[in-house]
Order: sequence, then C-alpha cells, then structure tokens
Amino acid sequence: MPDDDSDTPGDEMESSDGAESLLTRLDSYPLAQGLVGGIASFLGGYVLLFGLLTSVGSVDFDRGASAVLESVGYVFYNVLHVPTYLRLNRTRQVTQRAENGTVVREQELVSITERWQNGVTGTQTIEQRQYIDGELVGNATQSTAVDPGLPVPELLYLAIPVVALLAVGYVYGDRCFDLDEWDPNTVIVQGLLGGVTLTVGYLLVTLGGTFLLVKTGSEGQALLHPARFEALVSGIVYPLVAGTVGVVAGQVSFEDLREQQVEAENAGSDSDRS
Repeated sequence: MPDDDSDTPGDEMESSDGAESLLTRLDSYPLAQGLVGGIASFLGGYVLLFGLLTSVGSVDFDRGASAVLESVGYVFYNVLHVPTYLRLNRTRQVTQRAENGTVVREQELVSITERWQNGVTGTQTIEQRQYIDGELVGNATQSTAVDPGLPVPELLYLAIPVVALLAVGYVYGDRCFDLDEWDPNTVIVQGLLGGVTLTVGYLLVTLGGTFLLVKTGSEGQALLHPARFEALVSGIVYPLVAGTVGVVAGQVSFEDLREQQVEAENAGSDSDRS
C-alpha cells in the first residue's frame, strides 16, 4: 500500500520551481547598488554639511585641507547624534616621607577624565576617575548643557543626514526595484530589504570614520575620536528608518503610478472591445 506522505512528482516540480524562482530573485537583487547607495548617503550628507558650514562662515580654510576635512567630520558625527569622545590620562607618583626625609611609601596616582560632547545639540557628559596603585578610589560623573552657538537653527543641521538618506533611498527604490502591479506587501518587503542593504553600506562608513578621525596626544595621554558605540547605533537607526522610507517612496513614485494607471485603462479598453 503506498505511503500517503510520499511526495508526488507534481509536488517535486513545484518545489523545484519555487527554489529556482528564489535563486533568480536573489541573483537579480540590487545588492551592490544598495551598498554603494549607503556609502553615497553618508558622503552626500557630509558634502551637504560642508556646504552649509561654508555658507555660514564656519570653516577656517587657513588651517589647511586636512584639518578642515577633519573638523567637518567631527561636526557631521555630532549631527548624527554621535558625541566627540575625549580621554585624558595623567599619572604621577605620590611619595610619603618621614620627618628625617626617608621615603616611607610610594604610590602611583592615575587620574582619568573622559568627556562626551556634542557641539550641535549642546550636550556634555564628563566622568572623572582616580586610581591609586590600580585601585579605584574616586569616581564622579557630571552632565551639563552648553550653548553650541550655532549660526543657523539646530534643526537644519539635524535634517541633513535624513535628507541625504531619503534622496538616495528614493533613487534606489525607483531605479532598482520593479513594481509590475500595485501590491502593498511587495512595496513594504522590498522597502525593508532596500533599507537593510543601504544600512550595511552606511554602517561600514560610519564605523570606519571613527577610526580615521583619531587624534592622540604625547605618549598616548590624550585620545580624541567620535564615540564608537553611539556611531554604531546611529549607523543602524538612521539608514534603516530614513533609507527604508526613501526606498518605499521611490517604488510608488507618481510617474510609476501614472504608467500603471494608463496600462490598466488600456487593458480595460481592450477587454471591452473584445
């Protein structure tokens, strides 16, 4: 007696066709364009900020090209809500002596000051720690608000990366994702996939920049760079939200909808004639 659970030839053919369809979709997926789009979004936002800072006279070109590019880079990370991280180390020897001048005890005192400051949003957090012979003896944290003294409204700065991601996402969705017929589920799924792809490229540049924009003091006693944990978070959230919205909008552009409407009307006319 044949087993009822055995696969029929029709089921096998169906499964094979589904696998081939999936492979075809993956093969035609615009992965490279999305990665390039994510990188272009970051660089485009940087260029927009550079233009804004130049127009309001906030760029000192006398400092040299390298210094200018670095300073604009720090501001761009601040725009992404990534504070600038500063660490200062100071080590000194503390000597206790008896009345006759004999050394009774020597200790190593290490003071560490860490600061996270955002020059765009005007937030600052300072943490100070003290160690004696490697043992923590003091710890204090203070958060304050500072006046960034921006020449234009803060919102204009913060909108720059969002605008860049929306624009690139729109072009990516319009040029790289086909929408044969209006299907909300397809639009959403392709929008999410496109947003994730943009995020990978954007995140790579965001994290890479934190290792390029590094300044160190003498003997490693000072360290300055964009805060890396915050860069990780912003590098994911910004493109995943704004990029996805842009890709969805690009798929349902007015031109595409108009073409689909014309095709539907033509199809209806042909049906009536027949």
